[in-house]
Amino acid sequence: MTPRALFVACVLLLAFAACASKGGQSAAAAASPGSGDVTTATGKLVKYEDGTPYAGVTVKVLPWPSPAPNGSCSAPPAGVAVPIEDDGCPSPLPAPQATTGADGTFSLVGVPNGRYLLVIGDDSPTSAYATIHDQIVLAGGVQALRAPVLPPVPTYTPKTWETDGTYRIATLDPASEAPCIAAFNAGRATKQLPPAVADEWLMENTRAYLANSMGTNPTEPPWPNNPTGTIGRDNLERGMFGGMVTCADQVTPEKMFREPFGFPKATLNPQALWLGISITPQKSGGDNDIHDTGMVQIIADPRNGGAIVWP
Repeated sequence: MTPRALFVACVLLLAFAACASKGGQSAAAAASPGSGDVTTATGKLVKYEDGTPYAGVTVKVLPWPSPAPNGSCSAPPAGVAVPIEDDGCPSPLPAPQATTGADGTFSLVGVPNGRYLLVIGDDSPTSAYATIHDQIVLAGGVQALRAPVLPPVPTYTPKTWETDGTYRIATLDPASEAPCIAAFNAGRATKQLPPAVADEWLMENTRAYLANSMGTNPTEPPWPNNPTGTIGRDNLERGMFGGMVTCADQVTPEKMFREPFGFPKATLNPQALWLGISITPQKSGGDNDIHDTGMVQIIADPRNGGAIVWP
């Protein structure tokens, strides 16, 4: 969602995101012994807003090929976006796929052991919901997959299901987020660039960052256990913007997609396909007029060979 470049460390974060700790993969319980060459991967999905089970959501894994020279697949030429499903790298199976049950649980059965991109959600630029993109390593047996715990943001208190390993998907706000994504992708289209998909982890980090910035006691990074204020992605870029009333005022080809660099630069990267973006009202100036301050985070797909690691 070859490898493609993602999302983003700002409201223009295309993020994000394949999850893993610095120097590692996203958390997963140890596999059962004597499991052979395949894995049954299990997990649970809830709604970000209230923690209730999320039924009927697509869960799948896609190849995470090794880039040349360490593997049999080569990274795409610079500036070329290659769909994951057509990256030219061998896949042990067609994308194994499941659907979450009434209790939000899912099970991917008989997946050949290896490293994959876990995708939960619509994975569509026009979806009303964010999509999860995580790096996972399947080692055999029955393996419980766990969502990452994002780096802390001062003044933001995470919900219980943000810290207990449960996967969650947020509904994009129809006023402060969905229009921003639509405007961002309209700008990308003017440059003949592929659209971006809202990434769950980038959206969560963007929301928390803005909540801190617009709070009564805002602080700037470095923060304890979070020196950059982002989710730890090496090729993540972010940008703050403001002084507008709607997304359409700022997320424009003239302002965000200027040549030779975008704002941030990754807005013009054809391999940056995951992002987080949001705006929040604030009072500006002495007239108490309400304007919006926004943030965008965007990142290049880590499967393109960059040293991308996730929290």
